[in-house]
Amino acid sequence: MNAKPPILFFSGTDTDVGKTYVASLAARLLVGYGMRVGVYKPVASGCESQDGVYVSPDANALWRSANRPETIDAVCPQRFLAPLAPPTAAELEHTSVDIDLMISGARWWFDRCSLLIVEGAGGLFSPLGEGFTNADLANAIGGTLVIVAENRLGAIHQCVATTLAAKQYNHGEGLKVAGVILNQPMSRSDASAATNPKEVQKYCPAPLLGTIPYGSDASPLEAWLRKAC
Repeated sequence: MNAKPPILFFSGTDTDVGKTYVASLAARLLVGYGMRVGVYKPVASGCESQDGVYVSPDANALWRSANRPETIDAVCPQRFLAPLAPPTAAELEHTSVDIDLMISGARWWFDRCSLLIVEGAGGLFSPLGEGFTNADLANAIGGTLVIVAENRLGAIHQCVATTLAAKQYNHGEGLKVAGVILNQPMSRSDASAATNPKEVQKYCPAPLLGTIPYGSDASPLEAWLRKAC
C-alpha cells in the first residue's frame, strides 16, 4: 500500500454550506507554500452535461485551486446528473455508486501528493453510496475531519451536534476532528454571524479553526493550516 499523506476531509454540517469554497481556499494556500496538493471529490451529483461529458463544478473548482494536479477524472471519478443524494442520482441512471472505487480513488493519490484534500458531499452522515456515508469514507481512508458550517442562526447546534456525532462514530471509536470552520457563503448574514464564533468556541468540543467572511481569501485559515501541514 502507498504511504499515506496527511488527509484533510472537508465535510459539512449540511449541504450548501460552502465546503467547496473553503476546501479550495485551503488548497490554493497550500499550493502557494510549494506543497504538492492532491484534491479528491469521491462522488458528485447535480453535474452538468457538456457534449455528453458530466461536469462537476465543485470538482473543477477544487482541481483549479490546486493548480490542476493529475486529471479531473482522478479528482472526481464518479459523476451523476440528478441533484440528489449520489445513490439516488445513480439509481436514476440505472447504475450504482461504486464504494470500492471511492476508497481506491482516494488511495490512488497517496504517493502523488504531500497532502490530500478530500471534499465530501452534503453533511457528515449524508450517504455517498448505498449504506455508506461521508463518515464511513473518512474512516476508511484515515482522514482528519474539517467540519464546515454556515455562519448563521443555528450554527452553534449544528457544530456541536456534528462534532459530537463524529466523536461517537463507530460505537465510540470516533473520527479524528481537526475542528470547525464557520463560513459565510452569502453576501448577507443574520445578526448571529457576529456572535457565533465566540459561542461555538464555548460549546463545541472541537476548536474553531477560522471564520470565513463572504468573499474572503484564505488568511483566516493560515495559522491553522501552517500547523496542520
